Amino acid sequence: MVPEFASPNPITSTTHTDQVNWFSSNAPDFAWSATDPNGASGSGIAGYSVDIDSTPDDVIDTTATSKTDYTDQSEGTHIFNVKAIDKAGNSKTESYTFKVDTTAPNTPPSFDANGSTNTAIKVTWDESIDNAPSSGIKYYYLERTAAFGSTAPTNDYDTYGYTQIAVINALTHTLDSSEAGDTLNSTGSYEYTDINSLSENWYLYRIRSEDSAGNTLGFSHVANNNSGDGYALGRPNFAPVPSALTRSPATINLPQALDVNKKLTVDFTVSDDDTVSDISSVLFSIRRTGDGVDLFGPQEINSAPVTLSNFTSTRTQDDANTYSYHVEYVFPDNVVPDNAKYGDYTITVETKDSIGTGDSDVFRYASVDLPPAAVSDLSAARYSATKATLTWSNPRSGSRSSSEEGISKYKIYRNSAIGTPIDNITVNESDLTWDGSKYIFRWGENGGANLDIDTAYQFKIAAIASNNESEEGFSSSAANATILKPARVQGLNIQNTSSGTDYSLLVQWDIPAIGDDTDTTLNDITGTVNYKIYRSVGSDPFGSGNPRVGDFSAYAYRSTMGMYNVAGAINATKKLLLDDNISAGDLTTTHYYAITVLDDRNNESDFKVKSIVPQSGNAITIGPDVVAGSIGVNTAQVRWTASFNSSIVFPCVMTF
Repeated sequence: MVPEFASPNPITSTTHTDQVNWFSSNAPDFAWSATDPNGASGSGIAGYSVDIDSTPDDVIDTTATSKTDYTDQSEGTHIFNVKAIDKAGNSKTESYTFKVDTTAPNTPPSFDANGSTNTAIKVTWDESIDNAPSSGIKYYYLERTAAFGSTAPTNDYDTYGYTQIAVINALTHTLDSSEAGDTLNSTGSYEYTDINSLSENWYLYRIRSEDSAGNTLGFSHVANNNSGDGYALGRPNFAPVPSALTRSPATINLPQALDVNKKLTVDFTVSDDDTVSDISSVLFSIRRTGDGVDLFGPQEINSAPVTLSNFTSTRTQDDANTYSYHVEYVFPDNVVPDNAKYGDYTITVETKDSIGTGDSDVFRYASVDLPPAAVSDLSAARYSATKATLTWSNPRSGSRSSSEEGISKYKIYRNSAIGTPIDNITVNESDLTWDGSKYIFRWGENGGANLDIDTAYQFKIAAIASNNESEEGFSSSAANATILKPARVQGLNIQNTSSGTDYSLLVQWDIPAIGDDTDTTLNDITGTVNYKIYRSVGSDPFGSGNPRVGDFSAYAYRSTMGMYNVAGAINATKKLLLDDNISAGDLTTTHYYAITVLDDRNNESDFKVKSIVPQSGNAITIGPDVVAGSIGVNTAQVRWTASFNSSIVFPCVMTF
């Protein structure tokens, strides 16, 4: 009987544990066992003949039941044969198939890592090639570093520490292990989305492939950023980043006749440095700060050059990831009601990539100032002894409303005659009076401290933009005004009204009028008019001065009749004062009288001066022909004849 091999596994191998799969060892070992079916009565096993890929001969090669000295077996599929031979020459052969693959697959080609969202990185690669005998790619092992922060690593990529984040089964195209939530798409090429990334942080990834025999090149590093190795640098998606905006000029003064003088130029670059140059949109806009809508834009300028009536833009490529942009914009002016309003403006550049809108957008801002122009038609007119009337229109003709001009306030300066600043006030545009063509503001009445009578002033004005009230526009040229004086009394006359030794003078005058005094005014002389009467005996202190120069208090007249600051209705044309405070010793001395008018704010006019020498008067006697007649209940008519030729200059009615 022939020998019998042990059952059920007559041949085993520790290096090639099954006959189906591939193994990377080219030094296979084998073990077996065999018995003589005749047992102790049989001839017994004499030995074994072994061979690989050939039928064993009948020559005994070994009496051992293992073979462990094979080396350098070629790659491919092989058959190990063992023949058991007993001492009687009987034999039986058993076989064991083993597969050898010692060639590692190549590093996965096109390995790359690019941001797909703010917190996700898409890692991509193509299938590795497993050269003959090609046991086939079985696994991809993916590893990642910890976050580096916003600065990319610069040392050799293979010097950092890595942690495995995924094992991809190439046979089933599934994840054998991964971080929670990660996804895999594969159709010959692989896309692994690592969602556990920190925004704006750099990461390093590395990958290795392994075939079914367990062969691998490991993590192949050639050089940083080399397309042929298994290392890739990436970070979550970065929107394209615009540089700081360089705008010129910083200030544009309107109105301007030429477009070149109201042109704004803006230059900047946009870089997409997340390793994928996918700039999809660059939007340019200009908005008056605080407004709800743009003055211009948003205008897409990322693609072809843009040419509009008041706007042009161009783009040039600097490198694979960077573009330069040049923009020119002419502010609308003298196109009421579409003028660019005065004030501060914000220039905005918004960049996007293929991810689209959201947190990936990046904005850059710059500002340009359109300060209000100088008022060109400021006029100052003296109104009264304490007030001046100012008139002006907006800096640009054809428009008045603050909504069209962007002006909310005006700042009015008051200077001395030589231009030295005194004070200023700020008034709301909405509080000013508009007469259809001009603003009207009365200093001393609508605002501002009272002005000084008969004093020269300068006024200037500056508009203030409604969206930046801390900054005023350009000041106007000065407008001058010398403040008026109250109008003087008219027709001053003095009559001798003495009677015998009862000495008196009757002072008469007409109510104030401008007359020939062009520097006087009746403004602010209303209702009851007040007067001041001054008297000087023997000298004239009034002719060389006015009430504002020198101290005339000593000459203020107070008569024995208590008449001082004589008052009368404005419609009474004649005013009277009887001065009976005259002594006999002054009869040959000239008496000087000066009268002034007080306006509503007690500003005093210039003097109206008249003089007279008192005289003795005729005694008025009443003849015996006094007749009283026509006596009524409370009236009587009295007739008499005067003792000399006379006319009535001051009537005095006595009651009893």
